[in-house]
Amino acid sequence: MEKPAGVWVVSILFFIGGALGVLGGLMMLLGGGAIGVMGGMAGRGIFSGAILGFVGFVTLILAVFELIVGWGVLTLQLWARIVGIILAIISLLSIPIGTIIGLVILYFLVLDKATVAAFQPAPPPSSPPPG
Repeated sequence: MEKPAGVWVVSILFFIGGALGVLGGLMMLLGGGAIGVMGGMAGRGIFSGAILGFVGFVTLILAVFELIVGWGVLTLQLWARIVGIILAIISLLSIPIGTIIGLVILYFLVLDKATVAAFQPAPPPSSPPPG
């Protein structure tokens, strides 16, 4: 069975989001470290650097999840559809771009019949009638 377009759209969106999240998370981690060091030398800013570093770490973890889910969706894993729906709901809070992307992902993973059907397990092979 050929993969429906919705599977490709969703997996590409997760791959793009994951790649951008990795870049952003790494930049926040490095920026948080730099702010912490510079603020420590000046006697202030350590707390701001720690917060930015923590946000960068969380962003990096979510980005890795998005990359894993993108692979899972592309290989039609049922768990990836479920986790993808959860991540899409979370992305609705990222107004406006994340909301639009989250709605597109939710449409394909919940409402598009071809995409939903692609995640259903294949029926067991039927055995030939006796005789």
